Amino acid sequence: HPSGMQKSSYVLVDYNRSGDPLVEIVSEPDLSSPEEARDFMKQLILILNYLEIFDVNRCLIKADVNISIKETNYTRVEIKNVTGFKEIERALKYEIERQKKNIKDVVQETRAWDSDKGITFSLRKKEVEVEYGYIIDPDLVRIDLSKSWINSIKKEMPELAEEKLRKYEKEHGSIQSMAVIAKDKRLSEFFERVISDKKVNPKFASHWVELELKRVLNYNKKKLSDTKIKPKHLIDIIKLTQDKRITEQTGRRLIEKLVKKEFDVEDYVKKQGLEIISDKERLKDICRDAIKENPSAVEQYKKGEEKAIHFIIGCVMRKTKGKAKPDLVNKLVKELIK
Repeated sequence: HPSGMQKSSYVLVDYNRSGDPLVEIVSEPDLSSPEEARDFMKQLILILNYLEIFDVNRCLIKADVNISIKETNYTRVEIKNVTGFKEIERALKYEIERQKKNIKDVVQETRAWDSDKGITFSLRKKEVEVEYGYIIDPDLVRIDLSKSWINSIKKEMPELAEEKLRKYEKEHGSIQSMAVIAKDKRLSEFFERVISDKKVNPKFASHWVELELKRVLNYNKKKLSDTKIKPKHLIDIIKLTQDKRITEQTGRRLIEKLVKKEFDVEDYVKKQGLEIISDKERLKDICRDAIKENPSAVEQYKKGEEKAIHFIIGCVMRKTKGKAKPDLVNKLVKELIK
């Protein structure tokens, strides 16, 4: 519709989806709000992604949303072909308000959603069902889905996101990072292989997978499958960090390097001298140098500006290339200034 659905004098037909299969899923009328409808769509796409039957680069989801309110004696209005979960919620919210303001004028009809104007408009009045002219296609035979066949499919299905989340909560408690991980099939499988090592703390690991690994993947615009990062790499980083052999900052830099090139983490840390500097006397000397080089920050700290000490600590961390224990540096700097 070159001039919009309401004003165009002709229609162009787009064949770019010819031959693509269409699956129509009809829910029961038991959604009670626009927010619930949007959440339903999110859960649906999550299931489709987990089953690996939906390609976000090629496939498209549209919704025909039906809505009725008590004030109109539940006169049903359908809004056709709404694209996008946010738009589904917007269209429903608008339609609720429109019906409430025009109770006597609400009729059973099909409407369309204009996302630019944020309104719905009438397409056609609904006929009774018998007038739709449904015709049985003689070339399409009826298929009855037996309970045994459905059960056999269920057995072949992977563990879905909701099931994974319940499992995580049962085994590790309610942790936000795990809830995020459960929504991504590849990430959750990776996470489960990481925590299969009994020396890895699951809560600590979920932080590294959900926050640090995702950060690096997003920054490089890559999927996990596009990289050479393996669970063993993250296991090694987590163990080194847990054991206080490297700082979290060093761990983050290691993940950033692993996205681009595969290497043995333990061997790399030793060869590059990345282990934490825990020698107190050596650190004291470095802290003294940092204090001498930043007299203004020292004076600010003495006057009660607590944040000023972070500047000196940052200087120490730069001198040690992030290998000093931050808590020990903080303690030493304060002691030396006093």
